[in-house]
Amino acid sequence: MIPREVVLIGVPTNSSGTADGVARAPGVLRQRGLTAALAGRAGFTDAGELALATPRAQRGPSGLLAEDALIVMIGRSATRSAPPGRAGASRCSSAATAR
Repeated sequence: MIPREVVLIGVPTNSSGTADGVARAPGVLRQRGLTAALAGRAGFTDAGELALATPRAQRGPSGLLAEDALIVMIGRSATRSAPPGRAGASRCSSAATAR
């Protein structure tokens, strides 16, 4: 099945509690032509990157680094990548696969 709609959502985060490294990947992928490559596809939308606060590399109660930032990122990613309610639609992010 080929989705009729694709929405690209950047999720600039990593597991080290910093804003560098793989957290920069969504922006770099756009700079390297990902959006341009997909732009000619009917039904493509670039929804930009999630707005996330700068993480603090401190362990939370669970032992995870930047636990507060992780919780916010998961919530915002889930909200933005929720199925749009139309059959065949797909949402893609740098931290998740297409539905």
